Amino acid sequence: APETVCRALRGQGHDMFLAMPTAVRIWASVDADASCPITVREGRDFLTDWCGSHPLRPLPPEPAYPAGEPVLTGKGLWFRYDGQTEDVVRGLDIQLRRGELLALLGGNGAG
Repeated sequence: APETVCRALRGQGHDMFLAMPTAVRIWASVDADASCPITVREGRDFLTDWCGSHPLRPLPPEPAYPAGEPVLTGKGLWFRYDGQTEDVVRGLDIQLRRGELLALLGGNGAG
């Protein structure tokens, strides 16, 4: 059964575990005793149940760092995947300062 395989790969620390569905990997990351979700729906139900008994804790405050000098500035930036599609970024004003790290991510987190 799929759950048996997922539990075995997890227990062995097998490299193939990284190829398991996202729902399985989330389940493994919280060390739950619940049955292993395989589908997206099962994963959603698992997270709903798990989060109901594990309230969120507030994040610690971020340390304040002195602002570094600007090293890159962009105004009115835009991006589209090809000439026939709509802009996915439009009118972006941004300034990157020395020591900062910036990532722009799309809806699926691919960036």
